Amino acid sequence: MRNRAFYLTICLIFGLINLSACGQKGPLYMPKEPEQNKQPVKPETQSEQKGN
Repeated sequence: MRNRAFYLTICLIFGLINLSACGQKGPLYMPKEPEQNKQPVKPETQSEQKGN
């Protein structure tokens, strides 16, 4: 009986530590990726490349 009480106490302490370990308040979520430039990049034409 004593071993069972010790085991139950250890499990309870371990469970409480795991539940309180997060520290972040509110629901967990994955952050959104930052938006890239909304304007598409204009491809260079051959005439623009010859000017270099």
